[in-house]
Amino acid sequence: MVFGEVLFDNFGDKRVLGGAPFNVAWHLQGFGLSPCLISRVGRDSLGEEVLASMEEWGMDTRGIQIDDNYPTGTVNVEIEAGEPNFHILAEQAYDFIEADAALKVYSEIAPTLLYHGTLVARNGVSAGTLQKLRDKAPAVFMDINLRPPWWQADTVIQLLEKIRWVKVNEQELATVAKLVKLPADAADKVRRCFENEMLIVTCGDKGASFFDGEQNTTGKAPSVVDVADTVGAGDAFSAVTIMGLWHGWDQQVILERALQFAAEICRVQGATVSDPAFYRQYEKEWAK
Repeated sequence: MVFGEVLFDNFGDKRVLGGAPFNVAWHLQGFGLSPCLISRVGRDSLGEEVLASMEEWGMDTRGIQIDDNYPTGTVNVEIEAGEPNFHILAEQAYDFIEADAALKVYSEIAPTLLYHGTLVARNGVSAGTLQKLRDKAPAVFMDINLRPPWWQADTVIQLLEKIRWVKVNEQELATVAKLVKLPADAADKVRRCFENEMLIVTCGDKGASFFDGEQNTTGKAPSVVDVADTVGAGDAFSAVTIMGLWHGWDQQVILERALQFAAEICRVQGATVSDPAFYRQYEKEWAK
């Protein structure tokens, strides 16, 4: 089960479906894992477009709630020096994901893993629903995404406590470490502080590392010469990491494949690809 925002990234001349949880769910579906996304859209044309895109991709839509009062989420994206700047609007439909409907879907699916980010916890309604799902989930994978001003220190600290897998980038690691008065690069100390099984740290074009206290693993990122943008690269990395954990791949194999797929996503504008063949090529290569 994937919980959180679905929205449209506006690049000025182009509008692309996005939101970290949506991106992760989309990739998992592309790789054949059939995730269920729990989110909320407005009763508007953008909401209809979300549902139509999900149905066309074969995704489970029963977790998508319809809101009569708030619009489908949108974010304005500006690319500066190759890096995206996100201008996230307030009071979007995904801020008001209702608990009863979400729990009903949860009971139907009985998922063994719950993925979520931190943006969806900016509003009390969705944050409350998230907590109820976390209380039930046997395992949680959280991808920290600190988008100022849409996060609070006490909320992030609470969400970090005693969950199985946590993913951060190196800037977010430094921020979290500072919150608990640890050195900026003290990844394993941060992991132990929150009693996480594994802390996953991505470092852009420098690669990524897994910290689990026993088999700390590091991988190098492949070079990408024709970068379109880096929007969604972290979500692509998360999706393949989840797939690798699900299938029981070796940690080094997970890292190499997650970094490979994230690098490929940097070659397209936006965070997702709608061509099934794009995913099949990796499945065939990895099956070898």
